[in-house]
Amino acid sequence: MHLPRLAQCLSIALLSATVLLTSCESDDDSFNHTPPPGQGALIIDNNGDRNVTVYVDGVKLGETKDGKSSAFDLVPGVRRVVLDESNGDSSFFNDVDILEGQQTILTITGSVGNELIVYLTFD
Repeated sequence: MHLPRLAQCLSIALLSATVLLTSCESDDDSFNHTPPPGQGALIIDNNGDRNVTVYVDGVKLGETKDGKSSAFDLVPGVRRVVLDESNGDSSFFNDVDILEGQQTILTITGSVGNELIVYLTFD
């Protein structure tokens, strides 16, 4: 089921995952990434103005540059996700559901104080 993006947005929600199989970086907003069978994908869509380092369940998965997006294939389940702004003080952390065969999209839109503003959608 695909709801309009605004209806799916949840303020400040994040992702996590245990097993990283692949990652890729893109500046395409379509998120045409298809996770492998039995897995889900975590998409970091960084619309902020700084690079962020992505951690899932305490493990560094990589960095997503400003204006880019990255995809991480993960085993489904609830994951603890941390986004840490590179060369800055802002961060985001929360438990995020990774759903089998779907994309969990975390969109970074900026920051307020020391908190990244992140919206969660599923596709």
